Amino acid sequence: MYTFFSFVGIAVVAALAGYVADRLIARGRDAVAVRKTFIVAGFIGATTVLLGAYAESLRMALLWNVVSLSLLGLVTANNLALCKLTLIPKQAVGLNTGLQQVATSLAGGVSASLSGWLLHTSGSYELPMKAIFIFLLLGATSTLILFRRQWAPKVLNG
Repeated sequence: MYTFFSFVGIAVVAALAGYVADRLIARGRDAVAVRKTFIVAGFIGATTVLLGAYAESLRMALLWNVVSLSLLGLVTANNLALCKLTLIPKQAVGLNTGLQQVATSLAGGVSASLSGWLLHTSGSYELPMKAIFIFLLLGATSTLILFRRQWAPKVLNG
């Protein structure tokens, strides 16, 4: 049930965040700034996963996990829109999508292995949750630093 609610939470938050971001952009706000704000807010919000490591009960730990994953919905739609619609030229979308898929696959394998190893080594979920917390902060920081219009790839016509 918790997995179901996590995925529903991600989907609902992503849809709402995408809608609100689109409305802000339609009203004249800078697309890069709006989407970066949602992405950073999602990463920071998802750090609530660390509260689950210190929860007094399994139910509260799982609740914080659902909240954390749901808040990642702020990241999903806006990250895709920022990369594929705002910063990346149409001619480079395929290459960008391929690179994102490779990075996602590598991150999925590494994160599962790292979390399992940290759990096995420490004997508790506290250390894996701290690692997730750090990676979420790295994601927020890298979004702020790396997603810049002037660094977007340029494609020559012809």
